[in-house]
Amino acid sequence: MGEYAPAPVTGILRTSVFASLRQHVGRHFKDPRLRQLMEFPVLFLGATAEHIPALYSLMNYADMSLGTWYPMGGMGRIIDGMVQVASKLGVDLRCDTVVEKILVRDGKAIGVSTSQGDFLADVVIAAADYHHVDQHLLEPEHRSYSEHYWSERVLAPSSLLFYLGFDTRLSKLEHHNLFFDRSLDVHAHEIYVEPSWPSRPLMYISAPSKTDGSVAPVGHENVFALIPIAPGLADGPQIRASTSRRVLDRLSAHTGEGPGPSGCMNTATASRISSATTTRSEATLTAWRIPWHKPLC
Repeated sequence: MGEYAPAPVTGILRTSVFASLRQHVGRHFKDPRLRQLMEFPVLFLGATAEHIPALYSLMNYADMSLGTWYPMGGMGRIIDGMVQVASKLGVDLRCDTVVEKILVRDGKAIGVSTSQGDFLADVVIAAADYHHVDQHLLEPEHRSYSEHYWSERVLAPSSLLFYLGFDTRLSKLEHHNLFFDRSLDVHAHEIYVEPSWPSRPLMYISAPSKTDGSVAPVGHENVFALIPIAPGLADGPQIRASTSRRVLDRLSAHTGEGPGPSGCMNTATASRISSATTTRSEATLTAWRIPWHKPLC
């Protein structure tokens, strides 16, 4: 990983940027577990490791050499900080205001139409997903691409998120945990080649209460699980329940917490789920929405 450290440009030139990430990783790592670890981050870029340029190994360098940062008090503190800075600069922040359309006149964006009325502006910055902005916020005559164009694009993965609260501490968990006890290739195949709910998914487990005592009561654990899935899958209570059960079973097997294969389920006292077809209000859920936390706003 140190190949990028002395001079980023020189490091990039030393990397076979036109090779695939899988080929690049294979030159440096032989253990299949380490290879999976190096390939997993690019799963969210819209292709598998054999189709992603080696240049994206920079993501691993950033994670491992620059570190992963966590704001004490929870990820919501980042929003609090942005609100504080923006307010000091005189920004007028509007909450609970859904942007429904970008207003255009003579080929120039002049404002937005929202659930709270129209707002005119000298400059409009759209930070939402490109497809959403292009296909849902702009009128057809102002769009960059057709619906047919977007239908042929390979979309980056969606995800299934479980926000869990446990009334006991879970041993053997770190703040960040990657469960690679299943095949990365099989999981990636079920995302990009034959889109389907993963049969044996890899997953990321975060337990911020291991670092930050303020995000859970004393003796409790605040956990969320993330499983990458193909976008647009049919969703429903049954698939959520079965996947939740598998997540809890694997947590139990790893931590040794609770009797039986679903021991962790016996200590899960709060949960929220965000998935491919959650409603707009549900999609705003974060770990801070678990009952023992005060909502951000």
